[in-house]
Amino acid sequence: MPADHLLRSVEGLLDFSFVREALAASYSASGRPLIDLELMLRMLLVG
Repeated sequence: MPADHLLRSVEGLLDFSFVREALAASYSASGRPLIDLELMLRMLLVG
């Protein structure tokens, strides 16, 4: 990705780190692992 790409500037402005903490109880210790919810939010934003 080029250094001046729009997504690089968005990365610096938005912090989704709270998502993992807020939804930690939703993750299961057994079975298939979930798709990372922080990543899902980022994909929705880009889409």
